[in-house]
Amino acid sequence: MPRRRRILEAISEGVGGGAKHVYDLVCQLQGEFSFSVACPDNGPYFGKFKDLGVPVFEVPFTAFSPRSFFLLRRRMQRDGIEVVHVHGRKAGLYGRLACLFAGTPVVYSFHGLHYQKHGALLRTLSVGVERALGKRTDRFINVSDSERQACLALGLLNIDRSLVVCNGIDWQSFDALTVDIRQVRARLGFDPSDVVVGHIAKFDVQKAQDDLAAAIPFVLEKCPRAKFLFVGEGALRPQIEAQVARLGVDRQVVFTGYRDDVASLLKAIDVVALPSRWEGLSLVLLEAMACRKPIVASRVVGNIDVVVDGVTGFLVPSGEPQALADKLVVLLQDARLCDELGRRGRERVEREFSLARMAAHMRSVYQDLLDQP
Repeated sequence: MPRRRRILEAISEGVGGGAKHVYDLVCQLQGEFSFSVACPDNGPYFGKFKDLGVPVFEVPFTAFSPRSFFLLRRRMQRDGIEVVHVHGRKAGLYGRLACLFAGTPVVYSFHGLHYQKHGALLRTLSVGVERALGKRTDRFINVSDSERQACLALGLLNIDRSLVVCNGIDWQSFDALTVDIRQVRARLGFDPSDVVVGHIAKFDVQKAQDDLAAAIPFVLEKCPRAKFLFVGEGALRPQIEAQVARLGVDRQVVFTGYRDDVASLLKAIDVVALPSRWEGLSLVLLEAMACRKPIVASRVVGNIDVVVDGVTGFLVPSGEPQALADKLVVLLQDARLCDELGRRGRERVEREFSLARMAAHMRSVYQDLLDQP
């Protein structure tokens, strides 16, 4: 039996869509390649990789961490790593530097462009570093076409060494899950007659929970039976809870914190809202479509590759709570439209965003680099 080639996956965070993406990828391909994983121990996926039987070691990947470089470099030497796949900006920095010194081929997946968080000086510095590292990157992976176009506009990648590999999910697993929807809703505190808007994301400036909170009073004017479910954790959660209280709508809102039963929650809500300021390609949107849920999302990078406006949901301008509320009301008042958009979304995720398709593309990327002399 031929030896499995050794690939290191380095992830900037141990929580969120990027970590789940890598977990799903490793699950699909671990029979063909020998994987190890480097990531911070700051979320559930550090333990999930251990449970999978994949060697995982902690690397902090903080903003300024020479230790991250040395940990990666030492592990690469010890394990005879043949390809490194780095995910996100922080892992991308230290992982690509380690590969530069080791002469190891490196694949870089962006998973969103997060420069909007920074001031002008830090943004300029970050873009400059990305451009410099890009000259020594063997393959660039964008998770959506609009993300690739944004990267090209900033000069962050070489077009001849880049490709789009859209995120994918195991949509069939959602059919296999049996959920007592009435029971789930009751445990969350919702009545059978309530119509529920769900939002599932880390509490972060990127995800624009403040815009969704600001939209709630507008929705309630037209749909007094509406309720809102915020699922996730993050530094901005107290700020959003305070905003909801100031608006006087806290009795219509439920905050669950982190949950590992997202599929069950998606099946129990009526509409999914994602008013992000930017995305790479949201797994939550794909999961919502797998559950046949209509979506209202912001018209930004990543979201525009998933949601077909008026077909699988609605796209609204980012930063406009009134526009967000108007489309939520349209859906909450029309169950037949929800069913139709949800059905079309399910057809789209089956056709365009399967996990098997994503894994096949990445298998080809890895094999191509491993086959090079």
